[in-house]
Amino acid sequence: MDQKVNLEEKFSLLDKPYSPAIVGYVNDYKLQIVKVEGEFVWHKHDETDDFFLVIRGHPERRFRNSTVFLHSRTRG
Repeated sequence: MDQKVNLEEKFSLLDKPYSPAIVGYVNDYKLQIVKVEGEFVWHKHDETDDFFLVIRGHPERRFRNSTVFLHSRTRG
């Protein structure tokens, strides 16, 4: 990936929650963004890993045996 990506601009193009969009690639990995809202059904991806970068808000991720609270750097 040789170009910078303006995440604020890319998020503004998403018109509804849970409609991911690819914003770039790093090696063989897709970089996707998604807006989330409300409950999110637990699931897994056997062929990939997930990375959460919180831009706004403070979601929690519930796993089988624990809950992780995520925060944006600005805590907005």
